[in-house]
Amino acid sequence: MACQRLATARLKTLTGVLVMSGTVAMAADKPTPTPTPRAAGGQSLNEVAKDKKLKGDLAGSSSGSIVITNENLSDYASKGGLTTANPGKNPGTRGVHAGTNVSVIDSETSEENKRKHYWQQKYMQQLDRIASIKSQIKDLDLEIPALWNEFFARDDPMYRDGVIKPKIDRSLQRREELATLLQQEEPKLAAIKEEARRDGAEPGWWRDIKEPTPRPQNPKTGPGDAIRLDDRGSTEPPK
Repeated sequence: MACQRLATARLKTLTGVLVMSGTVAMAADKPTPTPTPRAAGGQSLNEVAKDKKLKGDLAGSSSGSIVITNENLSDYASKGGLTTANPGKNPGTRGVHAGTNVSVIDSETSEENKRKHYWQQKYMQQLDRIASIKSQIKDLDLEIPALWNEFFARDDPMYRDGVIKPKIDRSLQRREELATLLQQEEPKLAAIKEEARRDGAEPGWWRDIKEPTPRPQNPKTGPGDAIRLDDRGSTEPPK
């Protein structure tokens, strides 16, 4: 009986040793899991946190968008999460981060746009001035013959010499002044282009500028009314 108990105890001990050995062997054979690599362009948890902080700053602004220049780029970059992207249709701006409306505007491009606007405005103002002078000359060319017709049609010499003739004289004088002024103003267009060229203007800056539309005729204007009282004796076109 004692021998049987001793044999049973040995069998249990041997069984336990075999089970433990198998468990250790299975654990040794199981490969160590390899961490999944992060996809290219992905964000770490730290980067996501920085990105959230930047978006929170954007949401707090009144317009929901900000413009970053070369001067304040370092300040926003210090907040984290700013990455540049390929330029879009406008070469003067660069996207900063996908999913946001933050853009960087090059100071050089901004200055060029200001200069372009300045020279285009100056050129268009000169075009308007020349168009105004030409329009007044055209009005006088129609008015002066009508005044002469009225002068010869009147039988009253006092009315002809006291009313109509002064209108004719003023119109002729004004016509001569405007013709002289036109000769002075037209060459200024080429001078403006030359000044702009020395300032870095490109030929394409002038292609979008259209000639000003001539002002419509005033149906209420009668003979002699092309010259207003405050314009008489002035070489400047009426405003």
